[in-house]
Amino acid sequence: MPLYICNDINDPNIDKAVLLHIEHLSYRSFITSFGPRLLSALYRDWIRLDNAILIISEEHGSANGFVLGIKNKDLLFNPIKLNPLKYAKYIFSTLCRKPLLLKKMFETLFYKSKSKNAVKAELLVIVTDSNNRSGGLGSTLVNRLSEEFQKNRINEYVVTVHAEMKKSNNFYIKNKMTYSDSFILYGTKWNIYKKSNNQNEENTLG
Repeated sequence: MPLYICNDINDPNIDKAVLLHIEHLSYRSFITSFGPRLLSALYRDWIRLDNAILIISEEHGSANGFVLGIKNKDLLFNPIKLNPLKYAKYIFSTLCRKPLLLKKMFETLFYKSKSKNAVKAELLVIVTDSNNRSGGLGSTLVNRLSEEFQKNRINEYVVTVHAEMKKSNNFYIKNKMTYSDSFILYGTKWNIYKKSNNQNEENTLG
C-alpha cells in the first residue's frame, strides 16, 4: 500500500487519521477525551511547526493507517502555549462536562518528568484499521518513520506503551526496539522502548 509524508495541513486524510486515533486508541489515550477537533488542530499545528512526521498509508484514496512521530517531545504542547485561546474552547468545554479529566490533564502536561529517558524524539501514535492488522503494515510504518527520523538527523527515538498490553510490547520488540524504562501515569504502568537508527545501520552493514 502506498505511504506518503503528509506536509499539507489541509490534507483531508489528517482528519481520517484523527478518527482512526479516536476509534482505535480511546481506551488508553487521554487526549482523545477532548474530541476530534482538538486532535485535528494539534496534528496540523505539529506539522506546521515542523515538530511532526506524519506518515499515512492510503487505500482507495483514504487513510487506512498512519504513524505520527514527534521530533522533540519537549515541544509537544507548544501549539497550546502559542495559541491558548484557540485550544481553550476545546479544553474547557470538555472539562465542564467531564471535570474529573482535570487531574489527568495535569498528569499529561508533566508526563515527561515521570521518566529519566533523555531521548527527545518519540513515536507518538501508530494505528492501522481493523482490515490491516497482522499484515505487516504496522512494521512498514515503523520502518518508514525510522527512515524519516534519520533524514532529519535523529538517530534514536522512543515509544511508550501500557505494560500489560503484551501484544503491543511484543510488536515493538519485534521491530528491534529495546526496553529502556518504566513509569506510572494515570495509575497505570507504562513501558518505554527505544530504537536506535545507528544500530540499524550497523546491523545492515554487518
